[in-house]
Amino acid sequence: MRAVNVLLNNFSSCDEFLSCNVNSLGDFRNCGRKTIMELAEFRENIIAERCKTTTLEQKIQNRPWQAEDFLKLPPSEENLLFLPIFSSKQLTNFAANNLHPGFKGGSRLADFVFSVRTFKILKRLGLATIGEVMVFPSGNILTQKNFGRKCLKEVQNTIRSFILSGDITQASADTQPDSGRQHAIDYSSYKNLVVSFVQHCLKTKRDQEIVCIRLNFPSTMPTLEQLGSQFCITRERVRQILKRGNSLLVVKAHRDLLSDFWEIIEQIIIGGGGIISLGELAGALRSRFEWTHTPNPSALGQLLSIWQTGKTFASATDQLSVDTPCLSCHHPLELLSHLDLSEHDSYHFEVVGNKILTYCKDHCDRNSIQKFHKAFIKQIVSAANSKFIFHDDVVFPSDRWLIRHGERLEDLIVHVLENHGKPMHYSEIGAAIRKENIKHREISDHNVHAAMMRYDTVEIVQRGTYGLKAWGVGGYRSVSTAIEDLLDAHDLPMRRSEIIKHLVGEYSEQNISAALHTWASRFVSIGEGFYDRPERWRKRSVSGLIELLPDALVNLARFITTNNNCSYKLVLALVFTRGMDENGAFYLPTLKERFFNFYLGRQKKGELVEAENVLVRRIGELDAGEIKNKASKEPLKSFLNSNFWHTKYSSLYLHEVLVELLANPAVHSLLLIILLKGIDEYFATITPPSSNYSKTTIGPDTRTGEAAPCLSDDSEEEIMNLSSESTLSITIKKKSRGKISL
Repeated sequence: MRAVNVLLNNFSSCDEFLSCNVNSLGDFRNCGRKTIMELAEFRENIIAERCKTTTLEQKIQNRPWQAEDFLKLPPSEENLLFLPIFSSKQLTNFAANNLHPGFKGGSRLADFVFSVRTFKILKRLGLATIGEVMVFPSGNILTQKNFGRKCLKEVQNTIRSFILSGDITQASADTQPDSGRQHAIDYSSYKNLVVSFVQHCLKTKRDQEIVCIRLNFPSTMPTLEQLGSQFCITRERVRQILKRGNSLLVVKAHRDLLSDFWEIIEQIIIGGGGIISLGELAGALRSRFEWTHTPNPSALGQLLSIWQTGKTFASATDQLSVDTPCLSCHHPLELLSHLDLSEHDSYHFEVVGNKILTYCKDHCDRNSIQKFHKAFIKQIVSAANSKFIFHDDVVFPSDRWLIRHGERLEDLIVHVLENHGKPMHYSEIGAAIRKENIKHREISDHNVHAAMMRYDTVEIVQRGTYGLKAWGVGGYRSVSTAIEDLLDAHDLPMRRSEIIKHLVGEYSEQNISAALHTWASRFVSIGEGFYDRPERWRKRSVSGLIELLPDALVNLARFITTNNNCSYKLVLALVFTRGMDENGAFYLPTLKERFFNFYLGRQKKGELVEAENVLVRRIGELDAGEIKNKASKEPLKSFLNSNFWHTKYSSLYLHEVLVELLANPAVHSLLLIILLKGIDEYFATITPPSSNYSKTTIGPDTRTGEAAPCLSDDSEEEIMNLSSESTLSITIKKKSRGKISL
């Protein structure tokens, strides 16, 4: 840059510079001894170029031909100078494809090794072949930013070496500063192969070491962070070095250095059927070159990605393939389909490979295979339409592999049933799986049975006996399904006793009760021993149920379920209707006691007892007798003023006409259901949206007046939500143990 500034500041033309004495250059500012030597050399080059140009012009004047005519002749040292990249003259109506074939103008620019700056500018100009560079005037290319005479000289030297030698590798090597390096690749070991290859392609020692580590590592590939720590540089710098190094390694001139290596790999792949795994290739290369150590397949994959650009090889199972007739031949598949498995239920892949090799030699004239690779056998097995399975280097028939190594229980169960041909008890299916399958030797009959109940391909035939749904021999209903069908067919919720009465001939009473208590998502206990489907119970309304009552009871039901600012009237009517005697009477002290027990049961279960401003909400704080008398006072007064009830002595009596109607069990049950629905809807309206009060049971027990028992039995854990004014806490209630705070 200093020499350039001296020229630009002191001379206006080349002629002025040539007329100046070299000794007088020292008088200029910033022009020292080193700059004078550089300018003197530049001056000699100008004089030499002018002499050469003069000679060329004389030759051109002696010949009537144009520059285009010389470029259509075979290339030589003489007509090389007619190329625009050398002469800087623009040729009219002449393109790269008009050059003589000897110029090899169709060679890709990416196959040449240029400096980063030169290659970027050539790429920016849109030049894709070396011929396009040859016909590009040197004067025009010098106008590009950052493209100076040094870059131009690099391009010209590369073109000259390429045209005269015809070798891209030699042309690229001649333009490198260290072109005298040894080009031979050392095949004595995989490590030496990588080192000798990288040393030729890269210049700096640190870059060579980093790239060599990435192409040859013992176990796992080092990360950018680890490489950065090793060489005291940042991980970003490591990434840049690897990116730059890889871009140089994939240049054709460099890839061709390993052409013998790539050819040997291709021979190995073709000699084993046209496909091979990375791990198997590493072993084959060790045998071929007699290396003492097998290269890491992942490291070998990094080197192979230079050969097959655009592909990545990361693990030993990754495969390389070469297009060969064996990959599309039908003979191996024919032999596999006729493989005799009556005596042996499986074959090692090498045995299968030898059988296929023998078969192919008898049926194929071009066969030159010595031993089929493992990857080839795996591909043939996978193409056999799922008739065979390749597992742990062994070829199995699909059915034998499934029963021995299958993991999905559904597949195993279906396989056992298909082989048996008829329905089996779940314990027999479990025994067959434990006998044959390696992964499920400890599975219990209970787990097999639980799995079968979830599968759509299997259906119950009889109790404990299952078959395939495709057989169409089902028809057995589980107890829960039978209860669902019964409730769906019934218009109203049913008592537990009614459900047992309908199904006891088909199922035991214990199983029916267990199903009602276990399947909380399928059945809901609404209280008083009634059960309904959850979705149907949610859709029912009090007004819709009242319409089903006899006319004389409609007014009574509407009186009880309307104009309620608390639940007292609903609960009192429920307790009375449930416990009145045949004359429609209920002893008042007992009525109040059961009325109080209803709320006490909700409070013990952690359910919402009442609204904030209602007396019963203070249950547990006030005296029980005070709550009983004060809370029941107003609803009893309302009952007596309604003309539906009257008192006599110490008992409350219902009107005789209504008692006669309620003597019908169906009408009596319907009124109870209406009262239960009214209570359910009332508590739903006052329950805070953020609360999670238990909805397991609704309504008190028929016999004691207390809340109905929880649905889970003593052996199960029951989660209860206990509410307070500020927070909600969760406890577990378990047999023989108290409540454990979570």
